[in-house]
Parts: sequence; C-alpha cells; structure tokens
Amino acid sequence: MTATSKNSNAGGAANAGGISFQAEVAALFAAHLLSDRPVQASWNGPDARVTRIAMEARMPVDDVIVHFHDGRRLFIQAKTSASLSIAEGSDLLSFVDQAIRLFIPLSASAPEPPVAPFVSGADAILLAVSPTSPATVRLHLMQALDLARTADTVAAARASLNNDSQKCAFDTILKAIEISEPSPLADDAKLRLLQSIHVAEFDTHGADKRAAFALLSSCLERPGDAEAAFDVLAHHAQQLMKDRGATDSKSLRAKLLLAKVPLSAPPSYAKDVERLRQYSKQTLAMLRAQQSISSAGRYIAIARECVPDVCNAILSGHLLLLGEPGAGKTAVIAEAAITLAAQADVIVLAVDQLSGADLQGLAGDLGLSCPVLELLDNWPEAQPVVLCIDALDASRGGPTEAAVLALITNVIGKLSDRVKVLSSIRTFDLKMGARYRSLFAGAAPEPT
Repeated sequence: MTATSKNSNAGGAANAGGISFQAEVAALFAAHLLSDRPVQASWNGPDARVTRIAMEARMPVDDVIVHFHDGRRLFIQAKTSASLSIAEGSDLLSFVDQAIRLFIPLSASAPEPPVAPFVSGADAILLAVSPTSPATVRLHLMQALDLARTADTVAAARASLNNDSQKCAFDTILKAIEISEPSPLADDAKLRLLQSIHVAEFDTHGADKRAAFALLSSCLERPGDAEAAFDVLAHHAQQLMKDRGATDSKSLRAKLLLAKVPLSAPPSYAKDVERLRQYSKQTLAMLRAQQSISSAGRYIAIARECVPDVCNAILSGHLLLLGEPGAGKTAVIAEAAITLAAQADVIVLAVDQLSGADLQGLAGDLGLSCPVLELLDNWPEAQPVVLCIDALDASRGGPTEAAVLALITNVIGKLSDRVKVLSSIRTFDLKMGARYRSLFAGAAPEPT
C-alpha cells in the first residue's frame, strides 16, 4: 500500500492495481491461517491461530482485519514508509486519527458498523511498516509503545522509556492524539488507546516472505509450490481489497486448488485423514476377501464388465448400484474402488461393520477425533474424493440407519463439489427407501 492518507484517492480499495504492501501483509497472515500455526507477536492472545481475514471492511482501521481463534481481532493499517511527521496529511497523523475513531465507542445514535466495534483490552491496532520506514517509527515508536504496555498512567508510561529516541517517538504520538481527538480524552482512556496500538515491521520481500514459504510448504501437497501459493494468496488479497471482502481457510484452499496448487489436509486434521485411510484400506481388503477365491495367497476374482462404466460415471456424479441379493454389488464396489484409486482418493465403508446411531457415533466407529463431515470438508485436495459405502440395505431398520442416511445426505447436499458417493443397495430395499430414491434420483449412466 502506498504511503497515503485513508481519505486520499490513492490507497485502500481504490488503489488495487499491482500487488501492494497491504496485500502482501494479508498474504503473510493467510499463510498462518492455512498452516494452522499461531502468530508469534506482542499483540497475541491465548490462541493466536488465524481464522479469518477481511480487507477494506469500511472501518476506521481496515486495511487488513485479522480474526483469531480466541475471538480477538487485529486491525491493521499498512504504511510502507511512515515517519514521525505529524504534519497535516502525514501517514502517522492519518493512522492516529483512524485509530482514535476505531477506539472511541460509537454513540447510541450512530449506524451499526459493518464489523463489531473495537473491544479495548482484547482487540489490537497495528501500524504495519516496511523495512524502508524510518527507524524513528520502525524501532523507536515500536519500542516506546511496547514499554508503555504495563504502565498504569501516561506519565508512568513515559517514565518507563529507556532513551531520548523512544521519548521523542512517544511524545510525537501523544501530540498526534491531541491533534486528532474529537474531544480531550481522559488520561486512562488515552493510556488504553496507547496500549492498544502496536508497530511492526513486515519484510514482505525478505525474511517474513521466506517464513511464509516455510509455513505454506508444511501444508502443500507439493512443498515446492510455496512461492506459487504465496503469489495466489497475494493476488486474492488484492482482489479482496477491491471487493471489500473477507476470506477463510475454505475459500483460500479453493483459490489454491483452482490455481492447481493443492494443499494437504490442514495440520489439525492430518492424523484423522491417515486413520480413515487405514480404516478404508482394511475395509476394502475385507470386501475383496469376501468376494474372491483365495489360492496360494492370491485373490482370484470374477471380472465384472460394468466396473469401467461405474468408474467413468462416479467421477461426474453420485451413483447407487442396484441388484438382487448375490448379484455381485459388493464385488463391483470393491473392484471399482481399486480402479478409482489411480485417479481419486477412495474411502471405503461397509455398513454392516458400523454401529454408530448418529454421526458422532459414526466418527467413533472410524476412530476419528473430529466429525466425519468436517474431516471430508478438509480432506487433501490433490485428487477428487470417492466415498464408497457398501450395502445400504444392511442398515434398514437398524441402529445405524439414521447415521448412514445423515452422512450421505450431507455429503450430497454440502460436499458434492469435492466428494462423490458410490453406494449399493438391494432392489427391494430401494423400493422401501424413499430418501435414497430422492438422493440418487436421475437416469442410469449409459454403458460404453
């Protein structure tokens, strides 16, 4: 972001041409969001994992608004080369004016803000500067504000400073507050405002960018894509500036997938992904053993001519296999799962091996620490996902019927863009199951 006042025609949503400092700062926080790693900084609360990032949200300080897992927020103003000048139109005076308007509670007659009002003692205000910013702001003002954070009066805050450079910076921001305040602030309010303000240097072309690459490498399917991923995040932030929009993990992952930069599962889901993969592998082995003849440790299976058609159909939509008992539905599911594994991430479940009466119980059956739907929504994105569920008829009238139905209903209704369902049921049970007829409504695929 260029070093201009918020009220200037340059900067903010109006100046979203090339990739700006503002967008690069947002991309640094986006790397933390995707990697689920906490931000290590003085403004942090007890849980500094990023959950959401908003840009140009029509608040007094809104270049970037970072939301943390513990509910705190960081309101960022990005100024590449702010100095200690508090002349009219200067970066520092502009920032202080905006900080005061964010900090002071709205009157009862004021319109509702687009973002919840600033919470003193929880939220923080950050002046983000680049390495080209003078040391008077980048170091001395940052140090002065950090030292003042434990003081109980403004005078005590100034007395805690170590040198004349820090005192000069502190006196300058106090003067900027006096110039900008609509009416004189009480000493305790002025102190709380000062203690809410932070200054931080962001080296978006050096150390901080390399740190973002390291974070992204930890959550990408191809760690070498880190630079490409950062570029996608920065361009997305630039667009959010124009749109005055916001983003979260799901939308960031979708942007990266669209750019052919797939992510692995978020770190907090990685163990459950591996657990479900192992469960699926064991279930598939069991289904194959049930449908094959074993000779000298080898499986001898009957070839099913419909398997290629099933595989072609499932990648473009959900599919339910029908047949009488003993027709070979399970064998088709098993062989299709093996074939599909070359081009999709295949998860195999057998209804007769499940006992959970609801989705929570189903997660317990699978050995998961998080809900099944949440895990599927955060599944690694390198390939499509096919959820194979064998023998729906095994749940009819039993304790697992509601859980299996809820799983399929939610996957088809909410996750269809990523997860396809391949299942099987006896013809008679489908006639009795109106919900499944509705979920899998449509014409049968044409054989090739």
